[in-house]
Amino acid sequence: MGIAAGLLNEVIEVWREVKTKNEYGANKIEYQKAYSTRAKVEHSSGVKEINEHELLTHYEKTFTVRFYHDIRDTDRIKWYDTFYQVLSVEPDRDKQHKVIEAEKVNM
Repeated sequence: MGIAAGLLNEVIEVWREVKTKNEYGANKIEYQKAYSTRAKVEHSSGVKEINEHELLTHYEKTFTVRFYHDIRDTDRIKWYDTFYQVLSVEPDRDKQHKVIEAEKVNM
């Protein structure tokens, strides 16, 4: 039995890594929106720390999506105007979903 559709109550965007070269021939990594989908979003952990007089936040979220979505560990997830880098993707074929652990990207 898969995840109930009612639990997928948030909309997330999956952004895919695109490698390009700049005018000097150096590799550059950018992200482009690949698709939007519905997901279950849960807060995993969060901590704030001061590092070299700068406040850094380390927030982790758990996103659960349908099994058929192509999620890569190089992707980024955008949720409520915040980007999260994918830390791990755990597919569960029996339950027909994927559990994605992600950490907030500090910009």
